[in-house]
Amino acid sequence: MSDMFKGRRSPEKYKDSEPVLLDVPFYRQTQDFTCGPACAMMAMAHYDYNIELDAELEIDVWRESHPGEVYGTIRYGLAHSMWRRGFGVKIFSNTKELEFLDFIKFRYKDIDLKRLDFFYREMAARCKKAGIPEEFQDLTLEDIDQVLQDGQVPILLTNAKIFTSEDVPHWIVVAGLDMTRGIITVNNPLGDAQEALTFESFQEGMGYRENQVMLVVLPAQPGRKKGKK
Repeated sequence: MSDMFKGRRSPEKYKDSEPVLLDVPFYRQTQDFTCGPACAMMAMAHYDYNIELDAELEIDVWRESHPGEVYGTIRYGLAHSMWRRGFGVKIFSNTKELEFLDFIKFRYKDIDLKRLDFFYREMAARCKKAGIPEEFQDLTLEDIDQVLQDGQVPILLTNAKIFTSEDVPHWIVVAGLDMTRGIITVNNPLGDAQEALTFESFQEGMGYRENQVMLVVLPAQPGRKKGKK
């Protein structure tokens, strides 16, 4: 379980935080490994309704975002894919390793870890060269709430067991928070529509095996030439 809620105020004490719900369009992933691309698409479409939410874009983003040796997508790949389409991105994480490396080692016994590390570091280097900022810190509800209050879209790494019986890494978009009522609204690309969860149920799968990652997506940046949508 994430320690995201430890030492924090209880929901009934968030009296100064206004409920927020962003208009983030919903898109259901078409492959079991494209939750990350689906979330990136939803976040970008929040700012640009000309973006077509379809399988072609989903697979394009996936190709740009997975680290070669596994199908799942990682924070650096997703961040760079959105950046090259003109959007601002900030990365927050509490680990300098690949965010679900333990899962990969458990699931894929014969994987070439040296090659995986090469692709991971290459993607990280691309983000650094692009000027995409990354801060290393534990994430809190206050962090997510502040992002939403600023009108920005957070993409979070979670454990899919919040939504299914599977213990696997899973990306979601957080579209809203009601700190007083203890409700978080998410776009889960495994689902069929936007859904609301209690803080109690959400905390069971916040992050993956103690590793927390949040990608904050901002509007298209002035003066930046957009890449292919």
